Amino acid sequence: MFYVKTTSLFKHKILKKLLVFFVMIVPMSMNGQEWSDGKYKKSVSFFVFNEHIATPFSEPSDSPTHLGFAGSLELSKPRTGAYQFAHIFQGGYYYHKDFNQVVFFTWKPKFELQFARIFNVHGLLGVGYAHSFPVRTTYELDDGSYVKKTNWGRPHFMPSLGSGACVDLQKWFDMPIELFVRFEAFGLGPYALKGRVPVTLNTMTGIGVKYSLK
Repeated sequence: MFYVKTTSLFKHKILKKLLVFFVMIVPMSMNGQEWSDGKYKKSVSFFVFNEHIATPFSEPSDSPTHLGFAGSLELSKPRTGAYQFAHIFQGGYYYHKDFNQVVFFTWKPKFELQFARIFNVHGLLGVGYAHSFPVRTTYELDDGSYVKKTNWGRPHFMPSLGSGACVDLQKWFDMPIELFVRFEAFGLGPYALKGRVPVTLNTMTGIGVKYSLK
């Protein structure tokens, strides 16, 4: 049994400001890149990963498996030499055993370098919104005794930083498919009320497939 005092989804002013920033910065970045010209390449991807709460460079074997998945829409300009910049809009979910389950929506600018038209390495910056739900039963104190309480979870700001590598199958097999591996460190904050846990430090490591739309 654990006790959590639930709160309104948008009670905290800081979260309101962060959500407004997130809603505003994406359209501003898109306008700055002239997204209305119709020259952007569209791709979709699916990513399966293992999540854990740790320092970014801890050994993966030190933590159990907490599976998650994410789907993304990627918009990118035509490649200029070896360099390409893209915007990733991603939604995902993961389940951390005996702790929480989380849904998230993020915007991730991606910076990519390609080699020999086959391999690439990339870096990501991310900002987004996450909502966590406890997986244990929640109780609330009522007239001196604990009663079961529906817990709608808590909202969080979700910054992230990651890197990855990819192999492009277009040249070898004439297929608009890329296979990639990726590591990301991210945080959820604020996580608990009154500063008890101001921010969590999480990682996700996984593999994915990306398909370029015609």
